[in-house]
Amino acid sequence: MKQLLILTIACLSLLTACKPSEKNYRQAYEAAKAKEDATPLEETIYANIRKEARNQTVIFGNDTIPMTTQYVSFTTEAGGDVKNFHRYNIVVAQFKQLFNAKAMLRRTIDAGYPDAFVVQTREPLYYVVARSVVTPAEARAALDSVAAEKRVPMKEPAPWILRTPR
Repeated sequence: MKQLLILTIACLSLLTACKPSEKNYRQAYEAAKAKEDATPLEETIYANIRKEARNQTVIFGNDTIPMTTQYVSFTTEAGGDVKNFHRYNIVVAQFKQLFNAKAMLRRTIDAGYPDAFVVQTREPLYYVVARSVVTPAEARAALDSVAAEKRVPMKEPAPWILRTPR
């Protein structure tokens, strides 16, 4: 009987000794939070997608044209016509939510760009495209034209040229 009592007390002391305390939970939480703060979610999940976007300068004649090359797809949910989607695109805004991109698209169309549309990356980021053209020379002229436009509300770094890979 004595042995059973000793064994029971030993088991109960082991069970209560292993019980996590609020202090332990707090330490684990603080450690996880520090790790999260050190590596933001966007950098871990989207880093590879963003690395795909290549910022470069294309030389065309005597002019150098800064542009970003990135894989994108046409966003049918925002309207627009895919036949207007070409290799060089003048981006006037980028958003993380399609709702905001659609609102900017409406403002861009109202500002005199009836063929404007939205494209998206795999992340997804939604780019509002005011003009889409076929050649680098047309892209440079379109960029200058859109940059001079005051009716389209743009924030830095817009406008910029988005080139789609072949």
